[in-house]
This record gives sequence, structure tokens and C-alpha cells, in this order.
Amino acid sequence: MRHCVPVFVARGGCDFRRGSAVQDRVGFFGPRRAQPPAMPMDLRPRNGGATLASFLIPLLSSALLLSGCEATPPPPKRIIFLSMDTVRADHVNGYGPGDTTPELAKIAAEGVLFRDFYGASTYTIPSHMSIFTGLDPREHGVASIVARLSPDVPTLAEILSEAGFRTVAFHEGGFVAAHFGFDRGFDSYQEYPRGSVVGEALPEVLDWIRWAGDDPYFLFLHTYAAHRPYGGLERYRTANPNRGLPSVAELVLLRETAPGNDTELSDSQRSVYYLVNSLVDRAEDKIAGDTRDRFFTTNPHFEADIAAVRASYDERIGRIDRAIGRIKDTLIEGGQWEDTLFVVFSDHGEAFSSTVWISTAISRSTRS
Repeated sequence: MRHCVPVFVARGGCDFRRGSAVQDRVGFFGPRRAQPPAMPMDLRPRNGGATLASFLIPLLSSALLLSGCEATPPPPKRIIFLSMDTVRADHVNGYGPGDTTPELAKIAAEGVLFRDFYGASTYTIPSHMSIFTGLDPREHGVASIVARLSPDVPTLAEILSEAGFRTVAFHEGGFVAAHFGFDRGFDSYQEYPRGSVVGEALPEVLDWIRWAGDDPYFLFLHTYAAHRPYGGLERYRTANPNRGLPSVAELVLLRETAPGNDTELSDSQRSVYYLVNSLVDRAEDKIAGDTRDRFFTTNPHFEADIAAVRASYDERIGRIDRAIGRIKDTLIEGGQWEDTLFVVFSDHGEAFSSTVWISTAISRSTRS
């Protein structure tokens, strides 16, 4: 299963909509390396789509522009990558029917929106490493929680640092933590609590943009704001008193007493736990024993439950979108929007229980 991911690129002074079409394989940065053992899934593009791995580094290393502009402007003075972790394409303006990302829609109107891009993997580590190296997961080899990027593989941050760019990241750790090699080439690789890069820490990001001024820089922003859990539990419980969801007091007790092994739970308990753990505000608020969503999909309340989950997911995507608008406004206020390359993308999507796990956090197979 491959995830179609949203990709937006804005660059002042060039109408990307007149640019040439992205081909099936745009190319790779640097020499190919001996391939590590194959992952248990097909990682190559389908249906004529391109991967972020095959696009972003060639984009930047070949004058940092797409072809098709009537006049070729100079390379951008600053480059900003914003990764919306776990955002699926059909929940973003321009891909789906909703209106979750009006700020991104404005950027797409003056930049470009790519419709046929696929994540290099179905989870964060290999997909992001592909973005940073221009290599497929089989080539860069960072496809598990114990892997680390080989020192022989150059990264985008290293390339830009050597070209004279400041290189700074505000990220939320987890599967983009420094120990995988993501910090290579960055002057500063700062980790923040989950969701805060587009929330509590956003003023710090904006202050840094103002401080950097006209200096050339590469800024990488990453957020799990749209990653499960999505929040909204109290709203759903209040609107559906007959659903049988645990009260606040009962949740406190469950977090202390629930068995860590879900085989000790009934199917009904598993279903409720999975829903609760999808709608709590923070990962720390989850109940133990949440590992199997197949019990969630077979419960009689599933359609209402999954609608509530999707609604909360959309709200979190909206939070990211509002932060994108504030970043754009800050660049405009500083007179820097016109010579900034701003790339907004996702690493993979969200299955919403339409798939089942078939191996340990690496691949998924569509439910038959």
C-alpha cells in the first residue's frame, strides 16, 4: 500500500503553474549505493506518480527551480521545508472536497500543487530520510528504529550548509530524532514536544525567521499535530451519551489499572479503548492495551466513531494550516516572501482503520 501525499511549492517571482510536468522518475542526487536488504513491500512509484525522494533534492540542486518560467529568477535566498506528518492528501484543499487548509489553498494559487506524489514509505523514518537524501529506503537503508544513516550518504542540509546557508530545524522528535542521522548538516536541530512547533513554539519559530532576516538559510519544520491521537473525546462523549464512553474519572482509573496486554480485554473493551485513544488530546493520556483496530471496525458504532475521528483529524490539520499562514505573513512583513522557496509536504497518510498491520511498523496491507 502506498500513500499519496500532498505537496505544495511556493516561490515568489515565478509562476510554477506554467512549469513542466513531473515525470515518473525525476532522478536521484548523488551516486547510487549498494542496496541494503529489501524491505517487505514495493517502494516504487505507481500509476505514473513521482516520489518526494526523486524530486526535492533534484529540484534544489538544479538551480532550485522548476522549468517553464518565462524568465529565470536567481536562486532563492531562503528555503523552508514544512513536514505535516501523517497528513493524507484527500483531507487537504485541492485534493479532497473539504476546506481544511485555506492558507495552503492560497499558496497553491500562486505556486504549485502536485497531485501525483507518493510517500517513499508508509511511515515516518524512511520517508523523511528519502526526502533528506534523494534515495529510496532500499538505498539509504534507514528503515527501522535501530538504523542510522551511513556517513557516506550526503544529506540536503549538508549540501546547503556547504553552499553557505544557515541550517536550522524545529522538529518534534520521535521518528525524526537526531540519532537516526536527521541532524546531519544542521547548525541547530532543536526538538520540541509533540504538536508544539505549530502551537506553543510557533512564536519562537517566527522570531527566528525575523532574526535571520536576509541571511540565506534552510529551515526545516516538522510537526505531529495531525498524528493520532487527535483530541475531541469530550465533545464526542457529550454529543453521544449513549455510546458508553468512560467518564473523566473512569479514564483516570483505567490508565492506572488497564492491562498492558490487550488479550486480557473483551472485544468491546478493545473497541472502546481504541476509540478513546484516538480522541484523547495527548499520547500520554492513552489507555494501555491499544494494539488492534480490527475490533474497532466491527463495533456497531463504527460509522459514527470514525466520523468523529476524521473530524478531529481535520481540526488538527487546520491547526497546521493556520501556522503556515502565520509563517507566510511573517515572511511578507519582512519583505522576504518573494525570494523564499517554501515547500509544504507530508511524509505519509493515515489509514483510518481501512488497513491492518501485517508486520512491525513497516508495512500495511489493504483489508481483503
